Amino acid sequence: MANTLTPYGQISEMTPMTGSSGTVVWHHLNIFAFFYTLAAESYAFFELMKWCVERADGGCLSLCLYTDEVVPRNKLRPDMGGKYQAVYFQVLGFPDFIRSRLPLRWFTFGYASCRELEEAGIGVGHLNRVVLNSWFGQHWNLKTTGVRLCNGTEVVHLHARYACSLQDERGHKFSFDVKGASGRNPCASCDNCIGRVDFFEDESGLAHVLSPCYAKFQARTEASAAATLELLARTSARGAKTQLDDIELATGIIFNKDGLLFDAAVMPYVSFPNCVYWDWMHNWCSSGGVGQYHLNQFVHQLTTTLGIELRDLDEFMAKVVEPKSSPRLPKRFFADRVVDGPTKHVRAFASEVLVAVHVLAMFVQLVLKPAGVLERHVECFEAMQALFAIFKRGRRVDIPAARELTRKHHILFLELYRDCAKPKLHYCMHVIDCWERHGVLLSCFGAESNHRFSSDIFEFSYKKPCSTALAFDIRRLFQSAVGEKSFEHTFLAGSIAIWKEKLLVEIDVVGRANIIASSTELVGMLGRYFKGDLVEWRAAADRRLGFCLCFFEMLLANGTKLWAAIIDELQHSGHGVWRHFQRVIVNVALFVEAVTFVQEDGFVRPLYVCL
Repeated sequence: MANTLTPYGQISEMTPMTGSSGTVVWHHLNIFAFFYTLAAESYAFFELMKWCVERADGGCLSLCLYTDEVVPRNKLRPDMGGKYQAVYFQVLGFPDFIRSRLPLRWFTFGYASCRELEEAGIGVGHLNRVVLNSWFGQHWNLKTTGVRLCNGTEVVHLHARYACSLQDERGHKFSFDVKGASGRNPCASCDNCIGRVDFFEDESGLAHVLSPCYAKFQARTEASAAATLELLARTSARGAKTQLDDIELATGIIFNKDGLLFDAAVMPYVSFPNCVYWDWMHNWCSSGGVGQYHLNQFVHQLTTTLGIELRDLDEFMAKVVEPKSSPRLPKRFFADRVVDGPTKHVRAFASEVLVAVHVLAMFVQLVLKPAGVLERHVECFEAMQALFAIFKRGRRVDIPAARELTRKHHILFLELYRDCAKPKLHYCMHVIDCWERHGVLLSCFGAESNHRFSSDIFEFSYKKPCSTALAFDIRRLFQSAVGEKSFEHTFLAGSIAIWKEKLLVEIDVVGRANIIASSTELVGMLGRYFKGDLVEWRAAADRRLGFCLCFFEMLLANGTKLWAAIIDELQHSGHGVWRHFQRVIVNVALFVEAVTFVQEDGFVRPLYVCL
């Protein structure tokens, strides 16, 4: 597929990149040919793009770019080994269920060897500049000329713009040539943010990076950023090195003639700093994120103040039942991963942090709150727990609540764990800003899970691993685009039993439906559910809970598909305890989420979220 010829050229193409010390020929995706061929091959993808164009502002889609450094094979090698830069992109207008599933959530643009880039003197900003030049070139331009998508006799004219780059703080630092967390101005999104000085609160017009007074920060606008970039370029042209250093120190932006922000051809399509999308996964859950510090220090308080041992928490964890779609923590997670010290963070992956928060939230609910101990620590922890629940749902209506919870957590975190406060505490504020600005809550969870495909290729391909991995990804994406289930918002998974005999079942509100298939696993709009999961659903605005026993695919009399589940419903008997009540059939469209719980002596205690 990679060599398929289209009116826009081949699906994969080569572009020479010249750095300060050499030239690299980069094998990457031709986005015009890719979209053209994918729409021609898959009518479902064509309909999806048509749906997105009809709903986009001015018919122009928004694209998100992602760049990350990946280390395949032996990650402990002292040299670069096969380390490479992975470049993906995503259509922000895709429905949530498409953007949250593996096949089509991120499209591969290309892979570039870090060794070759370093030898040629090419940075990440230069690499991203080449990406945008290929999108908005003189011959083909996504924003002006667009792409004609054809399927049979139907035609859709697609236009797109570069909306943002989703990366961790280090990725933004190298992509946009900013000082980053170690700079005097550590924030690319603020004009008056200052770090590397003792904490202060005053009316000087400057705001310390750790300040919870969000109103004090002046957002860097496109106009103020453009003026700063022009000043840097003009100062560099005059050769005033000392003055240039002072401007870089004050603004947090570094002049780089080969960088993305100083390319005159690309800058009209880059809305800096609004294109900087702060990732909640890295700022909260990984790479020294706020949540990692919070987890470690919260457990530290339990052990030092209440005398609880780490093995006690591990024993409690064994009783907590997580949804089957969640990762499992090691049996000695708290004993092995919690680090002793008032300035340390827990050693855990991002997905493990989310599960550990559920476990400790259950401990708070069943032990700490009834005892009335560590009230301020509990309040701070519950703010983080509620915030993660909001991130999981990703609903725009929750943005005001997320902003208030972020600020509340910020204030309490400074009060309780001041020695662990880092600039990421400030970036968490911008996570909400980015969500509100772009209308979509993005995270690197999905993008980083895509690395598994290229890493597998790099395990055996040594001669041309980058172009080989790209060819494999293109083939995988085309296979997914013609797959039956890639565009279905709900479907049965696992081992599916087809029903040959008709069985009519009455479903509330929608009426009678005929069962055509059943399974113990279902993929829905909000995630994957399994037999045995405790699920929450809403009926007449009431919270209802029950255990999934089986899932059905059904047909209504008008031919419409419907998915339902047999639920062993629970009834609330008071004091947070639920017991078995009755069996019901529930429309899966009413599901809210799978719930963490503890079960003892036939009673169930589900996890509550204080929203």
